[in-house]
Amino acid sequence: MSSPKVSIIIPTYNRSKYLTQAIESARCQDYHNMEIVVSDNASTDNTDNVMEEYSADNRIKYFRNSVNIGMVGNWRKALSEYCSGDWFLILSDDDYLVDNSYISKAVKIINSSDNIVIVYANGYILDESLNKTIKLQLPFNLIENGKKIFLSRNTIKPQDFMLCNVLFNRKLAISLGAFKNNYNLSSDSELFLKMCLYGKVGTIHDFVSVYRI
Repeated sequence: MSSPKVSIIIPTYNRSKYLTQAIESARCQDYHNMEIVVSDNASTDNTDNVMEEYSADNRIKYFRNSVNIGMVGNWRKALSEYCSGDWFLILSDDDYLVDNSYISKAVKIINSSDNIVIVYANGYILDESLNKTIKLQLPFNLIENGKKIFLSRNTIKPQDFMLCNVLFNRKLAISLGAFKNNYNLSSDSELFLKMCLYGKVGTIHDFVSVYRI
């Protein structure tokens, strides 16, 4: 069984109070062939001090942009210049993983069938202002034709997916021009939908992440 390299990208900007939780949730993953890439978009808080605490962990790569290049620009730079994985996951600095075996489970699905292009999972949506947690429970089989997922757009409630637990095939994402438009704040949804048209999608039915509002 192959062990593709997985990059967990954590883009961050002035959220040092949340950043540690995101990083620790990535560090707890039991998958071995993995890197954690923190892409700091010129934060003005104490993010650099937080990152000093992780300087001894060779799985963690810390990059700091000299100027703020926008959220989408930061995603693109991290994907194309900072990370080196075969697969990538974008874990926002205020979100976190709650299943330490999630990446291992995702890779198992990737290895189980040809032409898997995306793996994603159930998760929780945390609305801090209301102190309320909502479940996102996906109604799909373990492996589905991506076109079925594409056609389900806007039918899954409360939302189609949570970016913080989607593993994308990095080579395909780059070939499709992932995050090339800095002004497209829905570029994550665009990439997800495009990639669904290129292969199969794996779905994990465990609740693996928390998406914070």
